[in-house]
Amino acid sequence: MRMNPSTAYIVLGTVVIAIGGIVATLGWNLRSTQNTRKMLAEARIAEIKTRRQALLSAVVAEVGHNEKTSADPRFTELDDAKLIHFTVYQRFRADALSGVLASGLFLLEDDREFFEAATDLYERIKDFDRRLDTTEDEIRRAPETAQMWRIKLRDSSQFAGLKERLGNMRRLVATNYGSGENWDTSSGD
Repeated sequence: MRMNPSTAYIVLGTVVIAIGGIVATLGWNLRSTQNTRKMLAEARIAEIKTRRQALLSAVVAEVGHNEKTSADPRFTELDDAKLIHFTVYQRFRADALSGVLASGLFLLEDDREFFEAATDLYERIKDFDRRLDTTEDEIRRAPETAQMWRIKLRDSSQFAGLKERLGNMRRLVATNYGSGENWDTSSGD
């Protein structure tokens, strides 16, 4: 059977239009996929920024709490009459610092100083909290030594170093990451 020339042109035109539709659909899908990937990448970057800011806010709040703790009269007492009594010391917090260390969000070269300071402060807090445990245990065992142990703790270089590192961390975060006007720095107390 022989095809009419005008029918052949119609069939050929239909085939060309179909191929054009297929090419257009593939192009649209490719563009749509690229846009989706771009949007997902932008969303991931925004999520990382948000998580970093949340961790920085938590560190600032935790530093504030720890600075208040270090000013507690149990740590700073000078009155000999009060130093002879047993006391339970409030512990320093290191949860936000632990989150920074575990998150993997501060491993870039630009974050090196902060990450190292966070590691150092975390270790110092843990060491000092162990020192508090030891002091309380020793006073419990021999109550007559309370004054000696409390003075040793108050005047220790470990306590002075911890307070210094807390101030350094606050300044480092403000210097490297901004003052954090929009950060939630409430410590939950």
